[in-house]
Amino acid sequence: VFTRVVIAQQFFLHVEYRIMNGAVPPNREKEWVGSPILGGGIMFGDSWMMLGYATNLKFQQINPFGYLVYRMGFSF
Repeated sequence: VFTRVVIAQQFFLHVEYRIMNGAVPPNREKEWVGSPILGGGIMFGDSWMMLGYATNLKFQQINPFGYLVYRMGFSF
């Protein structure tokens, strides 16, 4: 689930809630972990790019990029 608010012609704020399943330390048992993600991005015509920060420590431990979340997209 996500939402965006355009703050200038090409810049936007992005808020999202993401759920991921992974092996959570220290016992490495798989579990579902959710995290709010706060970020911002830029639009280039029909494409966009967003960088975000995952706020849940357990989510950061199973996310391949730690606290960093990125998205790129194209409209066609």
